[in-house]
Amino acid sequence: MPIPDDHLQRLEADLLARERRLRTLGRQILTLEDEASAHEMILTLGRDPGLLRVLHELHDDPELGEPIAEDPRSFFEERGVEIPERARVTARSDEEGWTVEARFVTQSLQYGVGWSRRDGFYVVQGGRVDVAGGSD
Repeated sequence: MPIPDDHLQRLEADLLARERRLRTLGRQILTLEDEASAHEMILTLGRDPGLLRVLHELHDDPELGEPIAEDPRSFFEERGVEIPERARVTARSDEEGWTVEARFVTQSLQYGVGWSRRDGFYVVQGGRVDVAGGSD
């Protein structure tokens, strides 16, 4: 006697649900890995003595902002600051002084870190990137 059809239908429904859950878990793992990487990057940059030295110089001499704005990556790297490849570094001026930011985009997360003469150090909250596959 073969396995009853309702048994096979329940099995198939259960397997489909597990496949959906596995896809969801995969997206969640990717998001958590990206978030952990973001924390590591922020810690690394925030504790980089070379970066802090350059920002001290910029704080004391706002005229340094112009060469930073022209080519931020080169400016920092010439001073021994290792800028991560995936970082988009910008510098801009306003009435309060200079703001320098490094922004990152991963598969599931956008974030950044910055410093301004007025506000000090801050984290740029960019939000989540929609991971392919939507939500289950």
